[in-house]
Amino acid sequence: MSHQAVSRSLQSIFSNALVCRPYPYLKAATIALLNHSLLDISMNTFKIGNDRSLKLNKKNDSISIEKGSKKAAHFTPARWASFLQCLDEIDDQLRKLSDGEDVAYYMHYGGAWHVSLTKWFRCVDLRKFFIPTGQTMWKPTKTSIALRHNEWPTFKQAVDKLHCDNPTVANFTSCFLNLDHTTPQLIATCSECNPYPLTTT
Repeated sequence: MSHQAVSRSLQSIFSNALVCRPYPYLKAATIALLNHSLLDISMNTFKIGNDRSLKLNKKNDSISIEKGSKKAAHFTPARWASFLQCLDEIDDQLRKLSDGEDVAYYMHYGGAWHVSLTKWFRCVDLRKFFIPTGQTMWKPTKTSIALRHNEWPTFKQAVDKLHCDNPTVANFTSCFLNLDHTTPQLIATCSECNPYPLTTT
């Protein structure tokens, strides 16, 4: 039986258990296993909220956060490692928002992609940018995906499970740690660190 089929069977069994007895009487281990089956769709796909998922491709060299077939943010190994370095900062900004503070957080994490968090939009926004021909200022595209604030904890759980199930992903490193990033001239040639001269309309 496949991992996905096992998860479905467990979910069905435990759902019936919830009907037969009150939730507080379920053992902690049973509850933990139920939560695992709901989070983990397969070894490479993890559900985030109702319509978003975290996915690792079959070659283990590309990650995406997807909403159906229309919205997605894609990560190379180096981009994923760089994005993970933003998680603590995002947590801090979310705490500030919950305390009623003004927040205007923007961070480039690789390629033409940025993550942002502001008081005006109640989400963690991952978006691709570009520089129009003949201009110098970057502008947002419609290529993006947003994680609702209440989906953020589930996303972080999915990241932990992804790394646990796929140790190779946990060892991805940011490109700026490579030997070919030892000088400003070399960094300028990296499409992850300096994408804008390479991006077009």
